Amino acid sequence: MKNKEKPKSKKKIVFISLILSAIIICSFLLGYLISYICMDPTLKDLYQVFSIANQHYYGKVESTEEDFANVLIREALDEYSAYYNPSSYLDVKNNASGQYSGVGVNFSNGDNKTVVFSVSGNSPADKAGLKAGDILRGGIDKNGEEWTFSDRQDVIDFFNSMKVNEMFTLHVERTGEFTLQSFTLKKEEYVKTYVEYLDSENQMKFMSREEGAQPEKTIIPTMTSEITDSKVAYIKILSFEGDMVGQFKKALEYMKESGRSKLMLDLRNNGGGYMTVLTEVCSLLVKDANSNNPIITYVKEKGERYRTYTSASTNFPSHVTEISVLANDRTASASEALMGAMLHYGTLTMDNLVIEKNSEGVARTYGKGIMQTTYRLSSGGAFKLTTAKLYWPDMQTCIQGEGIVVTGENAVTSSQAISRGLQVLAN
Repeated sequence: MKNKEKPKSKKKIVFISLILSAIIICSFLLGYLISYICMDPTLKDLYQVFSIANQHYYGKVESTEEDFANVLIREALDEYSAYYNPSSYLDVKNNASGQYSGVGVNFSNGDNKTVVFSVSGNSPADKAGLKAGDILRGGIDKNGEEWTFSDRQDVIDFFNSMKVNEMFTLHVERTGEFTLQSFTLKKEEYVKTYVEYLDSENQMKFMSREEGAQPEKTIIPTMTSEITDSKVAYIKILSFEGDMVGQFKKALEYMKESGRSKLMLDLRNNGGGYMTVLTEVCSLLVKDANSNNPIITYVKEKGERYRTYTSASTNFPSHVTEISVLANDRTASASEALMGAMLHYGTLTMDNLVIEKNSEGVARTYGKGIMQTTYRLSSGGAFKLTTAKLYWPDMQTCIQGEGIVVTGENAVTSSQAISRGLQVLAN
């Protein structure tokens, strides 16, 4: 009797599973149908426009759903909101952890020349020896063909012609050198680093010797440096991503070991990054707060809702007695919020803040006081949307569109920034 009942039991389980699966599928389809029925008529039109164009346009529709999404975002939202397809979103996530691929150079255009604006730490360009300020004049591709660069597009075309791991050479004009300098490098995967240290005797960078390997602390003697004061350590933070906090801690530790007590913090060209990284950094740069978990920034969301970001703790390094900060018009977002917290809690004063003048002669930071939130999409892509305004711990100050401004002696040219930062620390 028992043996005869088992097949019936199995059939019953399979039947119930099929019924449940059907209910789930129907529920999903019903939910989608209800959602579509309740959708705003304009959004329905948008879906239909794309569908009709795909089916009936007499030519080939070159644009994709991604293009339509980008047009919608560009026209209806702001420059900081963005759509990522699954592939580009994967790149975004990898970049957030420090995983990059390419050469590691950003460019700027001006006066019919292409200038190296910045070089990513531990990138192929960094290892080859390229520096910010270098002017690209030409290159040699994998076939030995000579290229001449007259503008940024020429450089982009040259790089696009190179495949991963193909060697090529760049010729650059460098200030202080009378002949063109040549650097051989290749596109490859690398782990980007975010902190550089320099004093009158040594410099420290985070580098890896093998492609994709985790960078390690590397210390080499300082050959030439504007940092001549034996009490000063210069630390540059490039962005708030990856292992930036761990690298910054190591730089502070080395500063202590080297007997330095005055810190020059360089936030020039730091476009910001992630709020979680910001709060960790603030635990090392905020002092004299009323609590061990001080508020770093207030976030004002839609509907007048407020949230706070707090520092996990306050561990201001005891060996640091004075701080000066360098900034420019590309210092933005999280780096501005860091400066706001330091100013609010007294770590920094306007007398110790040095800002480069912009093209209009005004010494101000970028002025980004808004925050973006990234939402995952069913396709595997994502939608980055501006969702809130940021306020300093006083709940009053938002630097959106205004930035942080200084005047007088602390408003300097780019060539004067470090020397002025030293003067501030010497006072």
